[in-house]
Amino acid sequence: MSERLDARGGPLVDLNDQLAYYDTSSYGPAAIEAMARRVGASQLVHGSDRPVLEPVPSGREAILQAAAATLLAPARLAA
Repeated sequence: MSERLDARGGPLVDLNDQLAYYDTSSYGPAAIEAMARRVGASQLVHGSDRPVLEPVPSGREAILQAAAATLLAPARLAA
């Protein structure tokens, strides 16, 4: 994502922005691993395309669910 924008003269994207989260719905284990290496596992959230598609296990379900819980924490939403 950031490389594509950079190659086309687009704006800089801060991949380390702690307020940015990335949904993993529709992506398989290889894409999720690539994103985890690029932005960090704590920035990925467990998404779903149910009922259209069943999720594919990635081996990172616990980390993805924990990040989603952090993102949706009541204290964070109230801010």
